[in-house]
Amino acid sequence: MLEKLNELFRKIYSNFRLDYRLITTSNLKFVERINYTFNKYFCILTNKRKIKYLGKEFAYDNRFAPAILQDYPREIIEIDRAINLKKIRKVLDIGANIGQFSFTLSKFFPNIEVYSFEPNKSAFKFLEKNVKELEKVRVYNYGVGKIEGKRILYYSKSASSEGSLYKKNMNQNYLRKDILKTDIEILKPTKDNLRNLGIPIRIDLVKIDVEGAELEVLESLKEIEFDYLYIEVSVKRKGGTLNEIFDLIREKLEKTPKLLYYCLPEKNSPCANAIFLLKNNEQR
Repeated sequence: MLEKLNELFRKIYSNFRLDYRLITTSNLKFVERINYTFNKYFCILTNKRKIKYLGKEFAYDNRFAPAILQDYPREIIEIDRAINLKKIRKVLDIGANIGQFSFTLSKFFPNIEVYSFEPNKSAFKFLEKNVKELEKVRVYNYGVGKIEGKRILYYSKSASSEGSLYKKNMNQNYLRKDILKTDIEILKPTKDNLRNLGIPIRIDLVKIDVEGAELEVLESLKEIEFDYLYIEVSVKRKGGTLNEIFDLIREKLEKTPKLLYYCLPEKNSPCANAIFLLKNNEQR
């Protein structure tokens, strides 16, 4: 009973914190912020599966997705402050889920070309639907990794954004009792594979959000040239730590990483967000 109450209070606190972040964000009109906040509660209470977001109906796969979605405008601000998104032209989004990042980025910076990878077929259907009117967003139903082939992905209908190759990571935020598994296809991002998919080898920004598989995905990008890395770093879960990511960039990608941004959302968060500038070793 006490554990359930603690979980409830954590959810309430996190929800109000997200409300505050949205209301105080600066890249939306005040009326838009207020309208979304009230509409979010209506959608959660009535269990709707779409919400008006940045001028468009955004579809989602679980009741509480609008609470997570509302933090993405602030996320784009923080990335922009770190690297100036106006100079970015091509983005590789690995772990796109239902399109939260790709959609939001494209709405604020419509000139950016986004290549979005999401392996979960269930989430991919929502991704396709949400970005179908965005001409510069292309989507691919693959995971990314060092070895091609089938893998098992664990996920929950109540939190598909936390889908992971590691079952234990499904309980990183809350105890999930509805864990499912599905076969996914892993693509190795070689020059030939990317060329066949119409994806350039030269990318400005790579975003990785793969719930613990950060090191494997990052190491697989050896044949891609990119300047900036926006990555979810494991803190209190199985996955790549900040130091391990530093080491991998130096040793496997043969680049010199410079940390531009690091944010642990909450004291007990299982992961943090980090942005790196990657320089060629001769540029040090």
